[in-house]
Formats: sequence, C-alpha cells, structure tokens
Amino acid sequence: MGIRRTADISQMNRGAADSFSRSSPQPRRSARFVLALAYVAGALAVSAWCVTQTALDPAATHKSIEKMFATPEMQQFVAKDVTKNVNAQLGLKPTDKRVSAAVAKVVKDPAVTTAFVDAVSQAYSAVLADAPANPIVESTTLTNKLATALKRKYPDLAARVQQQASPFYELDEVKLPRLGGVRKTVNDVRTIGALVALALVGLSLALEHDRRAVARVGRRVAYLAITPVLLYIVAPRLLGLVPGNIPQISSAATRAFSSRIVPIAVLLVVVGLVIVIGAVTIPRMRDRMMATPAEASPPRVEYRVPTTGKYTGF
Repeated sequence: MGIRRTADISQMNRGAADSFSRSSPQPRRSARFVLALAYVAGALAVSAWCVTQTALDPAATHKSIEKMFATPEMQQFVAKDVTKNVNAQLGLKPTDKRVSAAVAKVVKDPAVTTAFVDAVSQAYSAVLADAPANPIVESTTLTNKLATALKRKYPDLAARVQQQASPFYELDEVKLPRLGGVRKTVNDVRTIGALVALALVGLSLALEHDRRAVARVGRRVAYLAITPVLLYIVAPRLLGLVPGNIPQISSAATRAFSSRIVPIAVLLVVVGLVIVIGAVTIPRMRDRMMATPAEASPPRVEYRVPTTGKYTGF
C-alpha cells in the first residue's frame, strides 16, 4: 500500500505538470518564440566565432594562403602578374613568350612559393591591425630562379634579369582592404550574441520548463552546428566541383579552415545530445527512486475494533 501510494503521488505530480503544460498554450507559444530568438542570436555568435578563428586569425590565414598558392589556378594568376612586371622592367612586349614560359616554371618552385606566402601573410596581418599594406615580395629568390630558368635558352635575357630586376616585387593585382574595424565588429557580435542567447534560453525555460522544453533547448544547441558545417565543410567541396579560377582558389582556401571548425561543430552536437538525453533520462530516474521506498516505509498494522462485547484490541 505504501509503495502504491508513493507511486500514485509521483504519477499525480507528473500528470499535474503535463496537464499544466497542455492547458497553458500561451506560455508554451511564448517560450518557443523566445527560444527561436535565442537560436538566431546563438547562430550569429557561433558564426562570428568561426570568422574570428579563420579569416580574422593570422595563423589560420597563413595556412589558408599556403593552400591557395599550391593550386594551379593561383600559380597561373601569379605567373601572369610576374610576367607583366618583368617584361615592363626589361622593356619587352607584353606578348613576349620567353619570360612567360620561364616564369610559369619558377612560380611552382617551393622557395618562390614560400616567399609569396610570407609576403601575403605579413600584409594580411598588417591590414588586420587596420594598417594599409600590399604584398611586397623580397625578389632575390625569384630573380635567381628566373635567371637560372632563362640561362639555357636565353643567356643574354638571363643576364638582363639579374642586372635590372628590382630588389622588391609588389603584387599589383592583390588589393587588401583594412580589416581592423571589421575584426572589432565581429568580436562584438560574438560576445553580445552569446550573452543574448543565454539570457533568452533562461527566459524560455522560465516560461516552460518541463522535460520537453529542456530537450528542445538541447536540439537547438545541436542545430547550431549546421551553419559552420555548411560554410566550412560542405561549401568548399561543392566549390571544388565548379570549374574556374575563383571557385578553385576559394575552395582550397576555405578547406584549410576545416581543422578549426570541426571541433566546435562536434562540441555543439555533443552538448546538445547530452542535454536531450539528460532531459529524458533524469526525470525517469527520479520517478523510479520516488516509487521504490519500500524498505524505508514502516509496516502497516491493521487493528480490528469489535462492535459488541468488551474491547480487547490490545
């Protein structure tokens, strides 16, 4: 009887909570609307965090620039720019094929590629600090490699390259905007978005706080991984299927960021699943504990009082 009564009380409590939730549609709708706003704020915060860890991080962008310069499309772009500048310095026609053929080989050399990567990375770090900068390459390595490539077929042209080449080479076609203000704005969006999301989640749970509401919050947390996965994992692979220089270069650059994005996406999914599982299992475990206090309840003793005669109950 004691076990049955405790179980009945637990069931009545659950039934009262469920009936309150079902009989109060207005708080439930308000809670879901607030949770939707929390999801939007959280998505903005996660997206801003991803940008700070990728495009606005000097170490991450250095790796991305390395991947860019390893693509044939980027090498063709650099070779075209170098050929134009070398022909201008030597007084050759822009259509002269002697320099262009040598440059096409030279830009694939790892030493030359490293010089360009370092120059672009340093310039990008400068614009992140809101300072004007263009990629300027120390051209000693480029000049020596180009002269060596020309020396077999065109020794006179190779000598002119070493004599007239500029000690520094500027990538005219690469224009880098100042990003100091953008960096500050993105950091503010990340911080404010996270705080607003947490506050709205708390308000949503204050309006509706049964197990379904908590599980719904967990699902929304897991859904926050959708945007970074689409932008930094799925989109680069789709871009790689599109022909053209810009899609191929963009795909290589964005793929370099995946190692920084995958951990946060996995973390969001795991946290969301933990919340969902906890919302489902913890109340059930609590109900089972409340429904099994058999050893702690005192034995029930019944006394019969006679209706006639002398009382002898004790």
